[in-house]
Amino acid sequence: IFERTNGNPLFVSELLQNLIDKGHLSMSADSWMINVDLETAVREIPEDLQLFIDEQVNRLEPLHCRILEVASLVGPQFSARLITDIVDLDYDEIEEICVQLAERDFMLAYSGERILGDGDLVQRFRFIHNLHRETLIQRIPPAQRIRLLRALGEKIELLYPDDATDRKS
Repeated sequence: IFERTNGNPLFVSELLQNLIDKGHLSMSADSWMINVDLETAVREIPEDLQLFIDEQVNRLEPLHCRILEVASLVGPQFSARLITDIVDLDYDEIEEICVQLAERDFMLAYSGERILGDGDLVQRFRFIHNLHRETLIQRIPPAQRIRLLRALGEKIELLYPDDATDRKS
């Protein structure tokens, strides 16, 4: 549960309440009983928590929301340069928005820098909580998600050629 929630008190309590409400976790005499595979049960994002995160995202400008949604598909960490062509903004604009969100501790935090193959230094960001990232992913319609993942894969191959693995059968 800690791994899933990063110890965020709100997320822990919502996740535990969801497990209790669904009968996955119950009190028996003086101890708690786990009635299902806990790892599988904690994968579900409680509806109230998903609505709470959606409400936070909906308060953002549409462009900020779009950046977060596309970035969520990259993984827990990303750089503004990676999503530049996909969001149709220039690198500096995307990075500035990510910096603003990170400085407000709004879903993002700084995650260091990386030097790319072309010598450029890029600032990296990370999602503060994986539950934010997962909720953002769920907001993207499946067909659009597939198109975005394809575009991201092509951009990753372009920016990080040294990280590509040669897979021959």
